[in-house]
Amino acid sequence: MAVSKGDYYRRKTKKMFDEDGYHTEYMEVKTRVWDDSKKALVYRKTDILECDGVSMNGEEIIFWNSVLGRAGISSHYKRFKKLPFPKSRKIKVYIIVWTKGAREPEIVEVM
Repeated sequence: MAVSKGDYYRRKTKKMFDEDGYHTEYMEVKTRVWDDSKKALVYRKTDILECDGVSMNGEEIIFWNSVLGRAGISSHYKRFKKLPFPKSRKIKVYIIVWTKGAREPEIVEVM
């Protein structure tokens, strides 16, 4: 089974945080929905709190979403800003932007 680009960069982001000493969990739920066009149940992934994952290390908590390229930053930024994350220096919200072939991502701080 082929791995989607989204899954690849989500795993790469989790690995990055894990290697930095964070405990990281994915923030998505899989639900079954009926697809009339296919006449079958299909599975859909839905991000919890608009996040691909959450990472914490005892000092801070980081809610993050990983994207490939800068094209999706604006939509993720707007969705994050609609949520009532507490304003605290210990709670961070990031968009992790990967460029194809890059070893390190660009980190866009939302909050």
